[in-house]
Amino acid sequence: MRAELTMIANAGLRIAAREAVVYVDAFHRCQVEGVVPWPADGPLADLILVTHAHWDHFDARSVAEAAGRTGATVIGPQSVVQGLRGKIPPGRLCEMEPPRADGGGDARCTSVEFPAAKVTAYRTFHSRDHNSYLVETASFRFFHDGDN
Repeated sequence: MRAELTMIANAGLRIAAREAVVYVDAFHRCQVEGVVPWPADGPLADLILVTHAHWDHFDARSVAEAAGRTGATVIGPQSVVQGLRGKIPPGRLCEMEPPRADGGGDARCTSVEFPAAKVTAYRTFHSRDHNSYLVETASFRFFHDGDN
């Protein structure tokens, strides 16, 4: 199992492995000194995941540009997908809206199998529409918990 992990700005990541290149929370308006900004001319990507619609994790224009340039499918909660409608072709936009946990119960999840990876979104509690993601391929598996 081998994957290359690059930290991007605030809480962003780029995970590159043989089967998939995945960005998480990498396209926004927040820059952190000493950490690489998102790559404007970066390589192709399979998936762009957004945990929630806060400005330091998501900028609709930046995500749409990156998806257009890389050919990636964009995954996010309803607020993120609503911000991207009309900017990204519907076939490359995936709303993952896990059910809310009952009265403090365990986080609930929903999964989608994409050609590059299986993505499971967990409803987590940073904000009303916050997802955490488990991404699985044949050679790597990672969990990104956003701002939790």
